[in-house]
Amino acid sequence: MPNLTYPFALLLPPPPPYLFDAEGQMPPYSIGRSGLGDLTRWEPIEGYVAQLQFINERILAVLDTILQESETPPIIVLQGDHGPQTRQQLDPEIRLPILNAYYLPGGGDAYLYPTISPVNSFRLVLDLYFGTAWGLIDDDYHFADYDAPLELQSANCPPSSRS
Repeated sequence: MPNLTYPFALLLPPPPPYLFDAEGQMPPYSIGRSGLGDLTRWEPIEGYVAQLQFINERILAVLDTILQESETPPIIVLQGDHGPQTRQQLDPEIRLPILNAYYLPGGGDAYLYPTISPVNSFRLVLDLYFGTAWGLIDDDYHFADYDAPLELQSANCPPSSRS
């Protein structure tokens, strides 16, 4: 059996205030209220978009390197954690759909379907490429409110963003 590696990366971009721009530079700010600085320069939408642009460029560069330097066609699963949420509003239709992007060599993409959930993403990859027999299970979606974190609620979830 070939020497297989299973790299795993978890990227956690910082939450607001957004501290870097689309080039990865920290925008200028002045020390202000409560020592946090004048955060008015980092408007939520503009700051989020700039930070996302920076992170997207970095991820694309990493994926390009993996594809170019891999001796064996790699299996790549790129997933988001969750959609946006505030303490004031929990909307499963916004919170639950995620980025769910795949690079599955040898025709593996033919087994994907629009509503595949992360639990089935990995079952599918393990069964197709590593000879396991996990099989697929229901693509159920559950969430919890901040006020009752141990009380899971079921939700119908729109399809993930899949490519």
